[in-house]
Amino acid sequence: MESTHSKIIELIGKKIISGYFPEGYIFSNRETSGEDFGVSRTAIREVLKILQSKGLIESRTKVGTAVRPKSDWNMLDPKVLEWRLKNPLQNQNAMAELEEIRRAFEPKAAALAAQYHNSENIQKMMKALRGMAYSTEKEDMAQCDVAFHTEIMKATNNSLYVAFGDLITVGLQNLILNDMEAAPVEVELWLSWHREIAEAIEQSNGELA
Repeated sequence: MESTHSKIIELIGKKIISGYFPEGYIFSNRETSGEDFGVSRTAIREVLKILQSKGLIESRTKVGTAVRPKSDWNMLDPKVLEWRLKNPLQNQNAMAELEEIRRAFEPKAAALAAQYHNSENIQKMMKALRGMAYSTEKEDMAQCDVAFHTEIMKATNNSLYVAFGDLITVGLQNLILNDMEAAPVEVELWLSWHREIAEAIEQSNGELA
């Protein structure tokens, strides 16, 4: 069950992302004391500290707590990305940026996976492929697809790729579903693309992966 602490982080974070609390907005004393949110000063202080770590707000001397410009937001924070993806005004831009990043580094990740994978990585990729093959709903198929790509990141044996994989997982399922809707393909063709990647990785063929 989500804690009150987490709910307030979500509430304020989403309001900043949506522009309800715009750039430069100064939080009132009632807000920073926790009174408006029904929590103690200690609790709201922790909430604001977390939002500050995400680059969404800052503490200004003799001014108070203010919302930072969008250019200062930590776009690599999974929660910031999640809130952007869930916001109608931010969604399309966030999805486009995520797709560009994905296309830029996934081929290199597959090549590294071909070099550094282990048997467990291959087993999990094949399990994800089987899940895709037997899925009857697009959402289930997309979830298995996410598991497949996540395992490729793990197979790179590179902690930074794994971290990026964790970040992209936040929006990858939406990206995959969008791809399915924008350019519908036969399930067998979709599976064959993934099977070829998995086999190339298993055979340590970085060029084909």
